[in-house]
This record gives sequence, structure tokens and C-alpha cells, in this order.
Amino acid sequence: MRRIWMVAALCAAACYKTPTPPCAFLCGPEGECPADYFCGDDNRCHHENATEECDRQAAYQGSSAP
Repeated sequence: MRRIWMVAALCAAACYKTPTPPCAFLCGPEGECPADYFCGDDNRCHHENATEECDRQAAYQGSSAP
């Protein structure tokens, strides 16, 4: 039974994909952003492959990159 739970937990973890919003957080103090993001003129991290505009209302106002 333990083995079944372990396999189920591993499968669930393997299916998880980190969300990549177009711009959901502020740039760090030195303009840092997570991998695959760049700091834009609006001081927000923009995803390199984003095709949509950033919605300032939807962005997390208090967040910043590590």
C-alpha cells in the first residue's frame, strides 16, 4: 500500500508545472527577475515569450523577484 502512495505522489509531482504569468511581480532592487524573465521599463518582470499585455490590476503588487 505504501508503494502505491509513493508512486501516486511521484506522478502528481511530475505533473506540476510552475505558472509563468506574463508579468506578475516586481523586479528586484538591482533589476533581478527569475529565469526566462526580464525587467521591463515599468519595473515588472516580463516573461520572454509573453504575447499579451500586462494587466497591472492582476499583478501581485507586493511581490518581488529573489
